[in-house]
Amino acid sequence: MEYTEVYDTIRDRLASKTPFALSRLGDGESMILHTNKDTQPKRLNWFLRNQFGFVMERNLVLEIKELVIEGYSNADVIGMPTDHHRESCGAYWTVAEEKLKKLAPRTAEIKRCSIDVHSELLQSGLLGKLIRSQSEIVYISCRDLDEGFKRKFKLDNVYSYHLTEEQRYAVNKVESEYYPKQYNEILEFINNTDCKGKLCLVAAGMLGKYYCWKFKEAGGIALDIGNVADKFAGLITRGAGKGAGKLDDTYKL
Repeated sequence: MEYTEVYDTIRDRLASKTPFALSRLGDGESMILHTNKDTQPKRLNWFLRNQFGFVMERNLVLEIKELVIEGYSNADVIGMPTDHHRESCGAYWTVAEEKLKKLAPRTAEIKRCSIDVHSELLQSGLLGKLIRSQSEIVYISCRDLDEGFKRKFKLDNVYSYHLTEEQRYAVNKVESEYYPKQYNEILEFINNTDCKGKLCLVAAGMLGKYYCWKFKEAGGIALDIGNVADKFAGLITRGAGKGAGKLDDTYKL
């Protein structure tokens, strides 16, 4: 699917209040998918330190792996690595889709789009158009965007859960409580929020794939927006110029 088709699908789901989930598959998720009880990717510990500030126990990583697989298995659209990612960005990008199909055969039948769909929707103005069409939204992110969303898009209500920041780009380093503490809190947040027919934006790393599914299960229209939430906060966490405290107001709310 092209990003314009994704936009049309989300717009139609919002209009009909039909549950929906779009998740994206990157190298971090690929590393998790390649982890098992006896072996793990060489870069996994580096990845975990960058994400969470510590290397979590293997049993917790394996629990997250199963939740990620469940999230993908219940998606309506999955953003897959592009040819550029597969050819130029390393082994885990290259094998991500193949590994997912092996572990979650149901995903072979799910519609595909580019993993960059979140950026394409942002840059084209279509993400803003989706948000502006709503009177209220729900989101999960480490960024507090409540007032920015209300001001920029004239929303009446914003419902949010703010997780611990990705430690690689955090100015103040802490040990994240991402899993299982915040995981349990987020499930409670989803269960206690009226998500039916609402646009639900998710920027929550690996477990964001599972949260998209849980939002869908609760009646929401969920979109994995990844680092777009950072762009809304005026921060650069991916691509050229990225780093802790690096600023860019291009898409800041």
